[in-house]
Amino acid sequence: MHVSDLWAARRAVLLALASTVVLSACGGADDATPSDPVAALQPGQIKSIHAAQHGGAPGLAGGVISDGKIVVAADGKAVSTGTAPLTPEHWLHLGSNGKSMTAMAVPVQAERGTLRWSDSLEKLFPELAATMRPGYRQRTVLELLAFRAGFAPMLQRSAFEPVPVTASTLPEQRLAFACWLLSQPPVNAPGTTTEYANASDILAGLITERASGIPFQQTIQDTVLCPLGLHGQYGLPQTVGPDQPAAHAQPEPGVYQAVAPDDPLALQVPAHLDSAGLLCMPVTDYARHAQIHLQALRGKPTLRTAQTYQVLHTALGQISGSDFGLSPGWGVLTQGGKTTHEFTGSTDLMSAHIKIDPAANRAVIVMNNYAAGASLDTPFTQSAAQLLALKPAR
Repeated sequence: MHVSDLWAARRAVLLALASTVVLSACGGADDATPSDPVAALQPGQIKSIHAAQHGGAPGLAGGVISDGKIVVAADGKAVSTGTAPLTPEHWLHLGSNGKSMTAMAVPVQAERGTLRWSDSLEKLFPELAATMRPGYRQRTVLELLAFRAGFAPMLQRSAFEPVPVTASTLPEQRLAFACWLLSQPPVNAPGTTTEYANASDILAGLITERASGIPFQQTIQDTVLCPLGLHGQYGLPQTVGPDQPAAHAQPEPGVYQAVAPDDPLALQVPAHLDSAGLLCMPVTDYARHAQIHLQALRGKPTLRTAQTYQVLHTALGQISGSDFGLSPGWGVLTQGGKTTHEFTGSTDLMSAHIKIDPAANRAVIVMNNYAAGASLDTPFTQSAAQLLALKPAR
C-alpha cells in the first residue's frame, strides 16, 4: 500500500472501458448538458486505448465525471485465468487513495466535539509523552494528515519489518505502531517540510478510532461511507465475495499471476495499515466519490461544509523542488494558474488514480486489478492524454 510512484500522482492517468454505464448525479446536481465534458466519451475509444496502452494486462476500469453526470466502464478480465469480464460494478482496490476517506472522518469528529484539527500529538497521546520525540509533540492533526509531521515515508513493505507489532487486536496494533513511530527520529524538521508518509495515516486511524469510541473501520462506515451512499470494505476485493476481481502480481513483464486474499504475498501488508490504504469499493462508487469532491470544489458540498472541503483540499506546503503539494488525503497541483486535485495509490497488486479539475468541471478515475510496477507511468499517461484531448460533443 504505497503510492508506487508519487510523481505519478502528478500525471493524469486515465481509463479504459468497453461497456459504458451512465449514472445520474445525486443530491440535486445539475443535469448534464450537450457541452458536458463527459459527453465526448465513447466505448470504442476506451477499448482501443486499453488494447494499445495496456495490452495483456488483466483489466482496467474507470470513469469520466462532471458535476452532473458519471460515465463508468471497464475492459478486460476480472481474473486473468478466467472468462468473466471486469465490470463497473466490480470492487477494486484504492491503495493510498483511501487516505481521502480517512481524512473525511476527522471533520465528523470535530463537529461532535471529540477532535480538532488543531489538537497536538502530545495532547492526543499523553501516555506516550515519555518516549515521544520533542519535534512531534506540538504537531497537529492537520499537519499530520498534510504530511508535515516529519515521519519517514515507509513506502515499501520492508519499511515495516522493524516495527514490533505483536498485539492481537487492530487497536492494540495501532497503538504499538504509534509507540514505535513517535520514538523514531524525524527524517526532516517536523512542521516545516512536506513529505509523503504512510505512517501519518496509520496514526490518523488510531486518532480517529479514539475520538469516535468505535473501531476505525466501523467509524469510516458509519461517518463517511454510509452517509455518502458509498460502499466499501477493507481488504482485497475477493474478501467481499469470490466473484470479485482477483489481484494480480507481475513476476515478470507481461506475466500476471492471480493472488488470493490468503496468499502470503497479499498478507505481507500488515492489517493495521488499513487507514493508510487497504480500502476497496465498487468502481461506480469511487466515481461517485470523485463527483462528491468535484461538486464540493465547485461550490456544492455534500454533508460536510464548504469550509471542510476547503481544508481537505488545501495543501500546507509543497514537496521540495516541485509544484505538487499535499493536503489531507489529496495531492494538489498548481501550474499556470490552474489547480487540480489528484492522487495515485497502489498495493503493488492493484492501483488507482483520481484527478479532479474543478475549473473544467471534470474528474477522472482509473483503477486496475494488477501490479503495474514501472509500467504505471507511461501507459496511463498516454491514456490520459488521449481522453483529455477529446472535445465535448456538440
